[in-house]
Amino acid sequence: MRCQCENGATCDPVEGHCNCTEGWMGQMCDQPCPPGKYGRNCELACQCKNSAECDPHSGECICAPGWRGEGCDEKCKNGTFGPGCQRICRCQNGASCEHISGGCFCTSGWRGMFCEKACPEGFFGLDCQGICNCERGAKCNPVTGKCFCPRGWTGRNCASSCPLGKFGKDCDKECRCGNGGSCDTITGRCLCRQGWFGPHCEEKCSEGFYGVGCTQRCRCVNGGQCDHVTGDCNCTSGWTGLYCEQECPAGMFGLNCGRACDCEHSVSCDRFSGKCQCKVGYSGNKCTNICPDGFYGEDCLEQCECRNGGHCNHETGTCECQAGWHGRMCEKACVPGTYGIGCAQKCTCAAGDPCYHVTGECICPPGYKGLACEKRCEEGTFGPNCEGLCRCSKNSTCDHVTGECMCKPGHKGRHCNRAGWVGPVCEQRCSAGRYGLNCMDTCDCQNNSPCDHVTGVCECTPGYMGDQCKEACPEGFFGVNCLVKCACENNAMCDAVTGECQCGMGWMGEHCDQKCPEGKYGPNCVHICDCQNDATCDHVTGCCECQKGWFGQQCDLPCSQGYSGKYCKERCDCVNGAKCEPTTGQCICPAGYTGENCQKVCQRGTYGVNCLKKCECGPGVTCDVVTGTCQCPPGYRGNNCTEACRRGRYGPNCEFRCNCENSASCDAVTGTCVCQEGWLGPRCSQNKEVFAVTKEIDSLDSTLPQNSESAQTEQTEETSP
Repeated sequence: MRCQCENGATCDPVEGHCNCTEGWMGQMCDQPCPPGKYGRNCELACQCKNSAECDPHSGECICAPGWRGEGCDEKCKNGTFGPGCQRICRCQNGASCEHISGGCFCTSGWRGMFCEKACPEGFFGLDCQGICNCERGAKCNPVTGKCFCPRGWTGRNCASSCPLGKFGKDCDKECRCGNGGSCDTITGRCLCRQGWFGPHCEEKCSEGFYGVGCTQRCRCVNGGQCDHVTGDCNCTSGWTGLYCEQECPAGMFGLNCGRACDCEHSVSCDRFSGKCQCKVGYSGNKCTNICPDGFYGEDCLEQCECRNGGHCNHETGTCECQAGWHGRMCEKACVPGTYGIGCAQKCTCAAGDPCYHVTGECICPPGYKGLACEKRCEEGTFGPNCEGLCRCSKNSTCDHVTGECMCKPGHKGRHCNRAGWVGPVCEQRCSAGRYGLNCMDTCDCQNNSPCDHVTGVCECTPGYMGDQCKEACPEGFFGVNCLVKCACENNAMCDAVTGECQCGMGWMGEHCDQKCPEGKYGPNCVHICDCQNDATCDHVTGCCECQKGWFGQQCDLPCSQGYSGKYCKERCDCVNGAKCEPTTGQCICPAGYTGENCQKVCQRGTYGVNCLKKCECGPGVTCDVVTGTCQCPPGYRGNNCTEACRRGRYGPNCEFRCNCENSASCDAVTGTCVCQEGWLGPRCSQNKEVFAVTKEIDSLDSTLPQNSESAQTEQTEETSP
C-alpha cells in the first residue's frame, strides 16, 4: 500500500505508519504541534514562559514583547522594551520604563509621555498631584514640595520673616551690624541706631553731629560736648543751659554749674574754677582773711593812702587819722587853734597864736618857720614848722602850707597820674584786667578778652562779641567781633575763631564744597569703602549701592538663581530650565528653546541655542531641537536620513530587527514580513500547502456526524498499507 505521509515525514516500510519530522504529528504528520509542544511527533514540552511562543521544530522560545532569555524568563534590560527588547526607552529625568510597552513611570516632579516635563509651578510629587503651599511668592521643589523661600523669609511655608540678626535666602546669613544696629532681612544692609553710622554701624557720629544717620547738627556752644546719640550738651566748666549758652548763676561753678562755691565774705566764686571772689576787705582761698595793715579793697590789692601815720579801714580804705591830722588821707593838719585826735582840742597859746597841731604846743603857722615865723617852708616841705614832707609826684607841686599836690598841666587825679598808668613816674602800663586812674578799675571782659587800659572798653578775642565779650559768634560768622561771614557749605560747622570749616560727613575741601572722592566716605573722607563689584559707596554713610545682579552689605553676593535686578528683588519668569541673567533679568534659553521666557520650542527645521542652527536632514525629516540629530522616519537611517534600512532592519532610524522566517524579507517601514513563495503567516513560518490541507481537513471535520470519528478510523485502517 502507498503511505500518505506529509510535511517531509517518512513511511515505515514494515508497519506502514508515518515517522513525522520535527513540528508535526498525526497519522499522516499533517497536524502542526499544538501550543506548548515541539519536536518529533510533538512529544517534547516547551520550556518557554511569560506567554512566549515555542518553535514547533526546534523548541526555541519566541519571546513575547518585553521578555528575553533562552526561556523568556528575563525582563528587558533597563532602557529597552518591546519585541526582542530591541526598542530603546525614551524616558527622561530618571524615569523607569515599562519593559513591554515602553511606557514611562515618572519620578516625583516630572510628567508627560516621556517624563520630559517638569511639574507646573505650584505642583509637585508623583504625577504632579501635590499642591504647593508656599507664601511670599516662593516656588516649591517639584519633587519634595519644599518651599524655596525668597530672601528675607523662612519657615515651612515661607511665612516667617528672618529672625533678628539674620538675612538673605533661607535667612542663612549673619548680620554684621554693630552697636545695636539692625539689618534689612533681604539685603543685609545695616540700619544704624541713633548716634552711629558706617556700613556696619561701627563708627560714632563725628563731632558736631548726632541722631539717626548722624545728620542732625549739634547746637552746643562755649565748648560744650554733644552726645552723639541724643544731642544733649555736656557743658564745660562755667556754663549751663540746654545748649551751654548760660553762665553759671551766682554761687555755683564747674561742669554744668553743678558745684556750690565754698567761700566766706565773698561776692561770688569763679564759675570755671570755683575760686572765691572775695568781698572788699578780705582775701584768702575762702575769703576768711581781713586785709593786712596798709591794704584794703578787692583782694586787698589796694594800698592805703593814709598819711601821717593814719590807718585805713580794710574794706573802704577810709583813713583813721593820728592826733593832729584830718582830711580824707589825713593829709591836713588841724586848723590853727586846734590840735589832737580829730583836731578836737583848742590851742591855748597866747594872743591867739597857733599851737602844734599834734601836741598842742604853740608853733608858727603852717608854711612858715623861724623864730618869728618869717620863713616860708622850703620846697618839698610844708605845714607847721615846715615839718611836713610833700608826697607829690614829679607831675605836681606841693602847697607849702597844706602840702596838697597841685597837678602840672596834662595831669590829673589824686596823685596827678595819667589814666591807665602806674608807677613812680607813671611809666608802667596797667596790668591785665585793670584800667583807669591808678589802674584801680577792674575790667569785666569775659572769654579771655582784654580791655583798654585807659577806658576799660573790652577788646573781644576772635569768636566773641558784645560789651563784655560774653556772646559767642552767631552761626555763620567768625573772627574779631564776629564781623566775618563764614564760607562753609553743606551744613559744615565754622570755627568761630578762625573761620576754618569743620566738614560734615561725606564732604571735604577748604569750604566743604567737595564730595568725598570715589572709594572714600565719612568725616573728612578718611574712611575707605569696602564695596565690591562696581558698587557705589554713599559718601556720607559708606553704605554700598549695589549694581544690578548683586546684593549684600558689600555687594559681594550674586543674585540667587531665579532673581535679578536691583538688590535681586525681581523674580525671573524663565521656563523650560532656562537661567536668568542676574543683571537684566533676561532669560538665557537652553538648547531647543527660544522666546522672551524660553517658552517656545524651536520651530521645525531649527535647533540649538536660541534655535539659531539649521537642521541638515533630508527633505521632510525633522531633527532633535536640542542636538540637531536627525529623527529619521521609518525605513531610513544615517546622519541625514538618506540611507534606506539594511536588510533585516526596519522602523525609525532602522532601530528594530525583523523577525521573519524562511528567507522572508521585511518591509523597512512597518516591519511586515514579505513571505517567499510557499510560505505564509505573520512571520512566514507556516507552509502554504500544509496550511491548505489542514484547513481542508478542518472543513471536513465540521461536516461529519458525531460518530464519524470511528468511521474515519475504520476507513483509515482499511486504506492503511
